[in-house]
Amino acid sequence: MDKDSIQSIGIITSMLLGVIAIGFNIWQMRMLAKQLELSRRQAIVSTSAAIASRLDDLNQLKFEHPEFSNEMFEEYTPESEASRLGVFSHMRLNLYEQVYIQYNNKLMDDSEFSVWKNYMKWGLRKPYYRGHWQANKGYYGLGFVQVIDEILENEMLNEQNNTNTQLTSGAQ
Repeated sequence: MDKDSIQSIGIITSMLLGVIAIGFNIWQMRMLAKQLELSRRQAIVSTSAAIASRLDDLNQLKFEHPEFSNEMFEEYTPESEASRLGVFSHMRLNLYEQVYIQYNNKLMDDSEFSVWKNYMKWGLRKPYYRGHWQANKGYYGLGFVQVIDEILENEMLNEQNNTNTQLTSGAQ
């Protein structure tokens, strides 16, 4: 074999090894992407289970203390902060903030977060929770505060619209 043939074989071999290396790198990247997606799904399942467990704990507390249901309709006072209902309210808002954080980190989809927002709306309709929120929202992250304040603003607008509709229909 002459020098040119050996050089050509070397070039072809280098090119072939380069193509193989590129293919291997592509395969590695795909495997890494699959592993990342699997890890993300595991995080979602783990997070959902933790949130469901915390909600179960809160519901158990509410079941054990039926007086909470009546007290929620009372007005919030700073003195009530240390009461069982005050502590319960902090626990519930902390849970809601964790839900928001999971949603914000893309570990919860829009439809699931929408369901949680309905829970938040339900709670914030109660006078005690509204007052508790206003007194304590400085302890929560800005994004979560914006979500809750938006819920409250929309609820107030809905209440005003309902009142206006009732007044208009009553005047007829």
